[in-house]
Amino acid sequence: MVFNASMISILMSMYPDSMLMAHGIASNHTAIFSLLTEAERARIIFSTIEYTQPAKPGLAYKALNYIKKEKTRMRQLDRIVQEAADDDLIFFSVSSFYCFYYFKKIKMKHAVPVIATLHGGIDYFYNPQNYMERINAWYHKRMFKLDAPNFKYLLLNKIAKSMLVKDGYLKANEVMEIEHPYPNLGEINTFISLTKTPLVIAHLGSMEAQRKNSHYLYELAAKSASDIKAGLLKFKIVGLKNASVKAWENEWVEEVVGKETSYLERSVYEQEVKSIHYSAFFFPTNEYICRASGAVVDTLVFEKPVFTLYHPYFEYLFKVAGNVGYMVNTLDEMRDIIAKIIRNPEQYEAEYRLQCDNLKKFKDQLTIESVTNDLKNQMNALNN
Repeated sequence: MVFNASMISILMSMYPDSMLMAHGIASNHTAIFSLLTEAERARIIFSTIEYTQPAKPGLAYKALNYIKKEKTRMRQLDRIVQEAADDDLIFFSVSSFYCFYYFKKIKMKHAVPVIATLHGGIDYFYNPQNYMERINAWYHKRMFKLDAPNFKYLLLNKIAKSMLVKDGYLKANEVMEIEHPYPNLGEINTFISLTKTPLVIAHLGSMEAQRKNSHYLYELAAKSASDIKAGLLKFKIVGLKNASVKAWENEWVEEVVGKETSYLERSVYEQEVKSIHYSAFFFPTNEYICRASGAVVDTLVFEKPVFTLYHPYFEYLFKVAGNVGYMVNTLDEMRDIIAKIIRNPEQYEAEYRLQCDNLKKFKDQLTIESVTNDLKNQMNALNN
């Protein structure tokens, strides 16, 4: 809900004299409300969408209920578009690929301006893993070909637009790109000296073997077992572990995770992130190109330098933010750098402070004010 609350703050900043109506389920509204200021709460009206639950356990009943939910969404979208005035603005952020397609199709007959957020489905253009992901990509491609007036897309990073335009999926004048915004970015002092042992490196967020190569954390830890035994190094999972990484589990990684399929409480998660020295990422180079990673946002917000395998997003981050950690090609390279830091932390302390400072400076681009100005400038440029 961090993104939704952030975008509400941004829209309120862009349109200071307007009320905002938010459509969604009750639990989302509660989470969003908790992240808004008192002044913002006074300017928002919540319209609650209620979904049915499966009548009985079982896949068939879940599938039937999914269809019912899609129909409920479509009825809601029909009503929103029909009731919107031409001088209103609809900000659209839905992960259902069919509803996204349906929404643009009904929007073709209406002039109301729309900004539609593109989420992770665009990654499936390039690397679908199963039938549903191929269907998802197919609907997105069909949607892109529909001609709807005053319809702009929004991407949540600064690397995907050029690729989508180059590959002919979108035109440059119909898509905007922003850094993933984050609300209430106050002073966060989480610097921990490298001289404080053990050195703590963590995988943040959900563990996924296929999309994130999260199992590499276990392999990296195994390569560093002697330093872990000596109490000089600690690897942690902070967030959620799923079954896809079970085959790689070992004794060298500490787990601070939610129970079963539940995430950690946010307060516990944040305390754990504050306590680490570095975060670790192993994304395949064809994943997380067109989608934002919440774990990456967290490492920026809490100013934690990274150990990462080469990836286009981190290449961008190092280019615009400077030295924010270590980007390497192999786990062995990663292990060797970690070993050097452990054996001579004083030698790396100045560089570590620089990495933290660079993240602190870059983090300013995630503020509501910065993203608001960026989005306003892009909208003005596209409308002129």
